[in-house]
This record gives sequence, C-alpha cells and structure tokens, in this order.
Amino acid sequence: MKRKLGIVWVAVLIGIFVTFPKPHKEPIEYKDLVKLEIIAIHIEGEVVFPGTYYAYQKTDLSTVIKQAGGLMPNAISPVNRELTKDEVIIIPAKQAEESKSSLLDLNKASFQELILIPSITEARAAAIIIYREQHGNFLSLEDLLLVKGIGVSTLEKIRPYLKIN
Repeated sequence: MKRKLGIVWVAVLIGIFVTFPKPHKEPIEYKDLVKLEIIAIHIEGEVVFPGTYYAYQKTDLSTVIKQAGGLMPNAISPVNRELTKDEVIIIPAKQAEESKSSLLDLNKASFQELILIPSITEARAAAIIIYREQHGNFLSLEDLLLVKGIGVSTLEKIRPYLKIN
C-alpha cells in the first residue's frame, strides 16, 4: 500500500514538472505591440444622447454619432472625418424654415419617436400617448400642459421638436 502511494506521489510530481515548465531566463521582447491611446470626444447639440464618449484608437465622427444615439431630425448632417485627439463636436440644428418639415407631429408620433426628444422620458411619452388616446388629438402644443408630468419648463424644452398638423 505504501509502495502504491509512493508511486502515485512520484507520478503527481512528474506531472507537475511537465505541466508547469520553468520560466524562460531571457526577457520576451514585444516588438509588434502598438500603444493605443484613449481619446475623449465630447459631442453636443442635435444628437439623441449628448455627452463624452471614449475610444481606444483613432475613430471617425460617424462612429461617435452612432454611439450618441444618432442625429435628431432637425440636425445638420456633418461631414464624416477622422477624430484623433480629444475634441468637442457640436452638431448644429437646421434653421426654422428648413426644419419645419422634420418636426415631429404630436398627433401622429409613436412612443419610440417621442422618447428620442430631449426631456421626454419614457413615462412622459407614455402619458402623452395615453392622453391622446383618451382625449383625442392635441389642438395646440399648449395642450401638453394637460398631460401629467409635463409643465411649462418641459413644454419650452420640447417645443422646438414638435408641431401640430
């Protein structure tokens, strides 16, 4: 029995030495490594989720816009370019005459469209839809003040994105 136990121990020790070889004495050189730099891009203006976005390498403007949720309906589409350092990008809005056709019709807007508007939370979008279904179409944007959760301050923030047909 002791002999079998000794053989097992020898086998285990041999297995350990075979499985875990000695480390190399020579240092390993990493010649092909590329140092990636973290860059920060702050995007403001007419994007769904303005804020700061980070990348570990060179990136382009269209990638950052996608990360920010895309452009708002009244945004001027920028020319795609490579972003290489920390930058601040401002996406401007179209002039009022140009953007009239891209405003969201409050009486036809879906839940998904409403939540894309800054200051419209999911709860507010749901409240707008429910109010519209219970009371009929909105006659003016000021009718939004009758919706639970929307006050004067919120109405002024969302007014530039909405219209009534």
